[in-house]
Amino acid sequence: MKELLRKLKKIYLGLIYSIHYLIKFFVFVCLDFNKEKSFETKLLLAVHSIEKGFGIQNTRNEFGKCNIEILQKTIVSYEKKGYKKDGFAYLSALSILETYIKYHLDRNIHDSYIESLVSFIKERNFRSIPTGFKIINNQNTPNDYLGLIKARHSIRAFSDKHVDEDVIINCIKLAQTAPSACNRQTVKVYYTMNKKKIDSIGELMAGNKGFTNVNNYLVITSDVSAYTYWENGQWMTNAGIFIYSLVLALEYYNIGNCILQWINNLKKDKILRKVLNIPTNESIVASIAIGHKKDEYKILYASRKDINDILVKVV
Repeated sequence: MKELLRKLKKIYLGLIYSIHYLIKFFVFVCLDFNKEKSFETKLLLAVHSIEKGFGIQNTRNEFGKCNIEILQKTIVSYEKKGYKKDGFAYLSALSILETYIKYHLDRNIHDSYIESLVSFIKERNFRSIPTGFKIINNQNTPNDYLGLIKARHSIRAFSDKHVDEDVIINCIKLAQTAPSACNRQTVKVYYTMNKKKIDSIGELMAGNKGFTNVNNYLVITSDVSAYTYWENGQWMTNAGIFIYSLVLALEYYNIGNCILQWINNLKKDKILRKVLNIPTNESIVASIAIGHKKDEYKILYASRKDINDILVKVV
């Protein structure tokens, strides 16, 4: 009887924690309760989509017109709402349009479409922040931690050189130094050297459109069953810590990489689990596209917020 009551209590408390999480999700995500934050998110997503167009190997002229149109409409709506015009999202949105214009003018593309964007920008006064892309020369891996974290960037175009399995294993061993809640070590890394399966994994991933010569994908999971009812979502936190440790390990071995979020599409989830034999108790968290760096490669500026936007001192 005591065992039954213990289980019922566990189920009850588990439901309470889950409902609390779901309410917050519906209020702030589904219902857009924080309207200004929702607008900022829309701006940043559009900015990132356009910036990714600069980051692929062969950027075509006047790319991303659909995202440009979405961004312009969102900017206008944002302004009509009277939201702040000195925030990171708003400045990023106008800056990426400015970069887009400059990119085309530098290539002597000056048609009515670009002219319309020029007029749109001229109507607004703002402080530009770095957007777009820059070219990096592949150099030896820094041997200090500060140099390592500064050298690591998301790369979307790789050389055709093969990444050896031994290198992958060494990177994962190095990533195992990442902190783990109560040393439970619930994270697993799935990979394959089977080219057909690698291609199948690539077809399931979101965010890798325009990537070239991806050599492999490392799929990261975390065991949900290793956590208690009051640790809702902690498997994601532990996986996130591990993932950053892993991309730094890849950088240490001079392997280019880009983290791809896993969209929890039920159909794709089922296919990926079948390809890699992932059990149902493990949550698929993300994947990492990897490959050797080219002699020269593009990275996105992906400007960061001012420290004062994220650092909160409480007195």
